[in-house]
Amino acid sequence: MELHEIIKILERIAPPELAEPWDNNGLQIDVGNNDIKKIMFTMEINEEIIDEAIEKEADLIITHHPLIFVKPAYIRMDDITGNRIIKLIKSGISVYAAHTTFDKAPLGNNYYMAKLLLLDNIEDVEGEVGVTGYLPWEMGLHEVISHIEECLELPKGYVRVVETDNLIMNKVALCTGAGGDLIYAAKKLGCDIVVTGDVKLNIAQDAKAMNLALVDAGHYGTEKIFSENIKKQFDEIMDDNIDKIQDSNDVDERKVETFIADSNTNPFNL
Repeated sequence: MELHEIIKILERIAPPELAEPWDNNGLQIDVGNNDIKKIMFTMEINEEIIDEAIEKEADLIITHHPLIFVKPAYIRMDDITGNRIIKLIKSGISVYAAHTTFDKAPLGNNYYMAKLLLLDNIEDVEGEVGVTGYLPWEMGLHEVISHIEECLELPKGYVRVVETDNLIMNKVALCTGAGGDLIYAAKKLGCDIVVTGDVKLNIAQDAKAMNLALVDAGHYGTEKIFSENIKKQFDEIMDDNIDKIQDSNDVDERKVETFIADSNTNPFNL
C-alpha cells in the first residue's frame, strides 16, 4: 500500500484538525519509500522500539507520542532524539504520529478507555481533552480503584489516589496521559472522581480541597491502550477498502502487515 493511502486512513481515524495548537502530529519522517509492506504500532519510540522495527522489517512506525515534538535546532548523533532520527532514516523507516488528534478522536484514547471501564453515557468535556461517563453501578472508592486496575490490566497498587469524604462514586471524568487540569471542569460537571495520569502535586492538592477523588493511573498506564485501539480501527478500514477491489493484483498490492510492538516502553519498572 502506498504511504499516501495509509495517511488517508489515519486521518480518517484521527482528523488533523483535532490537533492541539502546541502539538506535532502527522508524518514526521518520510524516507521516500512509498511501498509500505509492514506497519508497527507503538505508544512511543525509544531505542528498543527502533531495534524491534528493524528486526521485524517495518517500513512505517505509527506512534502516539511524537518522536519530534518541537522543531529541533540540530540533528546530531550525540543527541537522544537526533540519534533516533538518524537511525530510523538509515534503516529506511518512516514515522507517523497521532497524538492529540487521536486523544480527541471520536473513537480515540479517551473514548476507548471509557469503554474499557464500562462507563455509560459517555460525553466529551466541552473545551477540554477528556470525557465523562457513569460507572456501571455505584461503587465505593476502593472498589473503583480495583475496577480501574482490573479493566486497564494494571498491577494491584499501581495507581496513586487522592481520597475524599464521598462514600459513593458514580460520575467519572477521565483523560488519558497527563490530564490533571480536567479536575476543574469535572467538579463543575458534578463528577465524583477523575482518572488520568502524571498528576502534579498542586493538582492533587486542589482536588483534595474540592473534595474530588482523583486517581493517577500513570501516563503509560492510561495510554498503553493506544496501539490495540488504533490498529483495530486501521485494520477494519483497510480490510473494508480491500473488499471493494475486484482485481486480485490490486488486492495484493494493498495488503499491509500490521503488528503491535512487543517492546515495553514504560521506563518505570519498580
